[in-house]
Amino acid sequence: MSEHTANQPPPSQDLLLTSLDTKCQHVTERWLRYLQTEKKFSRHTVEAYSRDLGSFFQFLAGHFGETITRNLLASLLVTDFRAFLAKRRNEGNSARTTARALSAIKNFYRYLSRTEAIENHAIKAVQGPKLPHRVPRPLSEEAAKSALETVGDFATEGWVAARDTAIITLLYGCGLRIGEALALNFEDIPQGDTMRIVGKRQKE
Repeated sequence: MSEHTANQPPPSQDLLLTSLDTKCQHVTERWLRYLQTEKKFSRHTVEAYSRDLGSFFQFLAGHFGETITRNLLASLLVTDFRAFLAKRRNEGNSARTTARALSAIKNFYRYLSRTEAIENHAIKAVQGPKLPHRVPRPLSEEAAKSALETVGDFATEGWVAARDTAIITLLYGCGLRIGEALALNFEDIPQGDTMRIVGKRQKE
C-alpha cells in the first residue's frame, strides 16, 4: 500500500469540503480511505461516489443555509433525501445516475453508523427511482468488476453482502443461471476447484 493511499484521501476528489465543519471533513476523508483500502473499490468507483456525495453536500448547504455538521447529518428526514433526489432528476440526470447517487449516500451513512456513531434511520426508508426495463446485455469486464464492488452496498448485514457478492461472482465467473446458483447446496461444492451444477432437465 502506498503512503499516499494510506494517509490521504484519493487525489482529484472535490467533495466541496468547505461546506462541512472540520469534524465532518475528517469523517468524509476517512470514508474515502475506507472505500479504497478496505472495500477495495476501483478508483473509478471511488471518484463516482465522491462526486455524488459532493453533490449531496452542496445541496444540503444550500437547502439549510448552514455548515454541515454531524448533528445535521443525523437529523435529516426522508423528505430531505427525497428533495435531493428530485433535484437530481430535475437537472436532467437519468434514473440510473440518480440511483447510483443514492447508493453512494447510503454507503456513506452505513459507514457513519458503523464507525462514527452517527445514526440516521430515515435514509433506510428512502427508495431509489425505478429503473427502466432493458433487454439484458452481456456485462463488460469493467461493469462486472463494478457490480462485484458495489453489490454488497445494498445489504443491511455483513453476511448478506458476502452472499450477494458470492452469487454475482458465480453468475459472471462461472456463467451460471440465477436458478442454478440459488440451487447450490454445501455438498455441491467439494474440495478443490470444481462444483456440481444441476441445470435444465436435471443435467449435471
